[in-house]
Amino acid sequence: MKDRREIVINMKDDLSILGVITRFKPRFFIIIGIIIATILAFYLLSAASTPNHISTYLNVAPIIGNGKSSYQIPLTIYNNLGMPMSDVYVQASTNNGSVSGCTTNSSGTCKIIFTPPKQATSSYASILLSVGSITKTISLRINPDPTAEITLTSTNTNLPADGSSSTIITVNAYDNQGSPIPDGTQVTLSLSGGGSLSSTTCSTINGECRVTYTASTSPGNVTISALSYNATSSISIKLLLLPPSSISLSCSNSSIIGNGHSTAIITAKVTNKLGNPVKNVYLSFYTNEGNINNSCITDSFGECSVIYTSPNQAGTAMIKAYITQNPAISSSIPIALTGASNITITSFYEAPYIGGNPIIVPAFAINYQYLNQSMVTLQVVNTGSATFTGEISVSIPNWSNIQTQYVSIPPQSSQTLYFDPQLNSQALSNNQARSVSYLLTVQNSNGAIVYQNSYNTTLASFNTMDWFGGKYDNLIAAWVQPTATLVHQLISNAATSLPGQEMVGYIATYPSGCGFLGLSACNVSQTTNLQLQAIYNQLQSENMHYVNAPIDFSGEQTVYTPIQSLSSGGANCIDGTLAFASAAVAIGLQTYIALVPEHAFVCIQVTPYGNSVDCIETTYVGPGYSFSQAESEGDYEFSMYQQEGALDLIDVNQVLSSGVKELPSN
Repeated sequence: MKDRREIVINMKDDLSILGVITRFKPRFFIIIGIIIATILAFYLLSAASTPNHISTYLNVAPIIGNGKSSYQIPLTIYNNLGMPMSDVYVQASTNNGSVSGCTTNSSGTCKIIFTPPKQATSSYASILLSVGSITKTISLRINPDPTAEITLTSTNTNLPADGSSSTIITVNAYDNQGSPIPDGTQVTLSLSGGGSLSSTTCSTINGECRVTYTASTSPGNVTISALSYNATSSISIKLLLLPPSSISLSCSNSSIIGNGHSTAIITAKVTNKLGNPVKNVYLSFYTNEGNINNSCITDSFGECSVIYTSPNQAGTAMIKAYITQNPAISSSIPIALTGASNITITSFYEAPYIGGNPIIVPAFAINYQYLNQSMVTLQVVNTGSATFTGEISVSIPNWSNIQTQYVSIPPQSSQTLYFDPQLNSQALSNNQARSVSYLLTVQNSNGAIVYQNSYNTTLASFNTMDWFGGKYDNLIAAWVQPTATLVHQLISNAATSLPGQEMVGYIATYPSGCGFLGLSACNVSQTTNLQLQAIYNQLQSENMHYVNAPIDFSGEQTVYTPIQSLSSGGANCIDGTLAFASAAVAIGLQTYIALVPEHAFVCIQVTPYGNSVDCIETTYVGPGYSFSQAESEGDYEFSMYQQEGALDLIDVNQVLSSGVKELPSN
């Protein structure tokens, strides 16, 4: 019974709980639903009205810092539900430039406006966006405002070439909008021509910067260029030749015979205030006694000459020269006129006499003793009744020494004299043909000048060769310069490729073999061949190139000395032959110059005995032929021209040892 009762009680309890529930009215559930809906609506409303994040979209061209162009940066504001939010104001700030905020539209988007600063270098701008506690930072690179246009102006575009005059070069630079470029923009300047710039760079302020250009002492045009980014500009400055400021006069002799026909050369030199020669100046001349050419025009050395002819009387003649366009610039020089005597010169012959004109060829002038000739042959006649004793001298003023001979000439007699005035260093380094004169002076035993005259001639450049149709071909040996420094440097460099790194000539052989490991010692001919190959290869490594200028054996020709060929790297057949021959002679090899119609090459005796030669075609150096090819061609040419009887073989060693003097190697 007890158990049943318990069951009944439990069932009753359960029915009581259900009853309680069933006792609630329907409006209870309605109230509960309203509460839940209200809570949910409040949550949704809060989520929809609360910004969650800011989304930006950067799609702008490279930002240029010109201080004018503005850039729009779109953005969208999203709420906690991930939906765009409208009517939200976005605050914006930046550390570089300026930026404005924006309010989102119905789509939740808006655009902030960013204006970068004007600047000359690259930088970054950090833009901070904020909506309440939500922030976002954007980083933008700002490129410099590039230079689009440059103009150059000068306070003076014509300056005297005096080494001190200057002008201010003003640089104005503009951007793509025509506004001055940012302060601090670097402009690079360069100079083409003489003179100097105070600086090769300048920094702009308000789009402008300045440098100072100082003139050189060389007349001509110079160009100053400016570069900034890809914009360039240039301006030309003309350096004007300084006007002449003085004239100096010199005379071939301060005393001549007043016989109506004795002459003297008056040379005027015009210089500016720096002492530099002034060319193309018209000079006028005047004399109070005798006759003189009345004008001349200065050359590139500022010089010109006229001939003065004495009157038929003794006394003093004053020669005056002045600038035709500015007579205030003048100079004077006296000439003593001595009394005439019974001494006359009936002939004055200059050798060589080429093409109907006298000419002084330096290579011949230093070797007249070898040629058994003289530069000048003259005949002196004494028409008086007493023996004339005195001195006769011949010189080339400014270009030679004065050679003097003592004479004693009976009355009514003549005497033939020979003169060889020695050319000075100026003549032996002169590189162009010049008009010069021989000056002949006769003085009596008291030292008084009784006769004087000038004889016009031409001084050839120091390296002029006149072939005379083969008559004096041996003189080409004067161009061989075995003692020249550049020749010894060539030999020294060539020796580095040889066994033992030395040139041995005929004196020794290479005991280690002909440059190849394991072979027996070279014989003399092999040693010679190795040395020739080393010289050839060295000339090739020094980039000597062939200049096509054939030999004309019937006239004058400028022949480069080995120094000139090795310095310039250019040589025709005879030039290259002489350079090679100089090296061969320097190491003691028997050397020959082979002259054939319109061509030349070098041949070397392979041993100190016998007559076997090895010939080299030196024009093969430049085109890059191998030594064996040059050797093969040289030997072929030797054989061919020898058979034709057209080979003129100059024994360089024999010619030099017989007294031919080589051209100076300085």
